[in-house]
Amino acid sequence: MDIFEKLLDFVEKNFSDPADKSESPERTVTKLIADMHGELDECINKYGKIRASERLIYRKYQDALKISQIWENKAKSALNENNRTLAEQALEKKINADESVKTYEKMYNTVSAQAKAAAEQVEILRNRLETAKAKRAALVARSQAADIKKQLAKTLGGFDKSGAADKFSRFEEEVRRKEAEADAIAEIADDFSVGKNTDEILSAFEKNDRIDSEIARLMAETDGEKTNPKDDE
Repeated sequence: MDIFEKLLDFVEKNFSDPADKSESPERTVTKLIADMHGELDECINKYGKIRASERLIYRKYQDALKISQIWENKAKSALNENNRTLAEQALEKKINADESVKTYEKMYNTVSAQAKAAAEQVEILRNRLETAKAKRAALVARSQAADIKKQLAKTLGGFDKSGAADKFSRFEEEVRRKEAEADAIAEIADDFSVGKNTDEILSAFEKNDRIDSEIARLMAETDGEKTNPKDDE
């Protein structure tokens, strides 16, 4: 099979039946953009709730300011009428209203900061979504091109390490390794065998030498007795 036949075979296997293949790049990108839509909607909902709380707290803050001002005016009127007792009662209620003003002001500042952060997050997500939509076609094309390039390299260049030819080569290498191990073990066994035979031969020589020595000793003693016989007397 020449290179052009391989190319046609590759295209037919990889693009003739998309239903049998994994999820397409276009579907993947579309799903990601849908997820980004969901994240944006969720962020917008949170921002809406924060803004609602901000408006509610601001109204209560304004009401507390008005109440404080009302009691202050009543205290002034009471003093103008030389009614100190009534003025003190009005000022006590004004002080309570002032405490509410401080509380609502602090809450309003906190919620306003949260609303600002949420608004910035919404804007970031919206920009990312628009960017993703603009890049969708280009990303799909690049992904498909990369997949084709990868598959062509494997098919035409023989880089698929799971192919039968590569498995055969690895099996052949394994056989060579086992043969080398067997030869090494056999060589070591022969060395030990030679050593053992040598030891047996040397031991036999030593034994023969001892026997010869003993014979020589006995013969010498026997000759000595013949040349120097003892008297019976």
